[in-house]
Amino acid sequence: TPWNAGSVGRTCLGYNATLHLVGPLGFSLDEKYIRRSGLDYWHRVPKNIWNDWDEYKKEKGSSVDHTYYFSTKASTSLIDFDFGKEIIPSENDSDTKQSVSLVFGCESKGLYDILGEKEMQDGTVLAIPMNENPNAGFRSYNLSC
Repeated sequence: TPWNAGSVGRTCLGYNATLHLVGPLGFSLDEKYIRRSGLDYWHRVPKNIWNDWDEYKKEKGSSVDHTYYFSTKASTSLIDFDFGKEIIPSENDSDTKQSVSLVFGCESKGLYDILGEKEMQDGTVLAIPMNENPNAGFRSYNLSC
């Protein structure tokens, strides 16, 4: 939804990170819709909009040092994973910045359905712990499309 894109865009702006939106998008990025999320500075969010996953991978994929896919089907929890060993430079490499990509699916389709397991083998697949009570009606944290 534009509200989710606006919220993630706000986070990216705060971290000085680039927002990459990979299509096809199921919503409009028209500023009037984004503004409803409380983001009246959408024009300042560093962002790239890609037509599809193949275009993103072709243009950006090889320049990313670490890719983390978030999926309810992951066997490793975000809580248990040690990012520091991978992305924090050693004392000898203190000037080296690591490029990190966080990939989320949409609520109606998980990443395995969208990308396939083979595509996700080039990164680390993590699960975000969530309420497993079936009465809660909660499916995932992923962004809705």
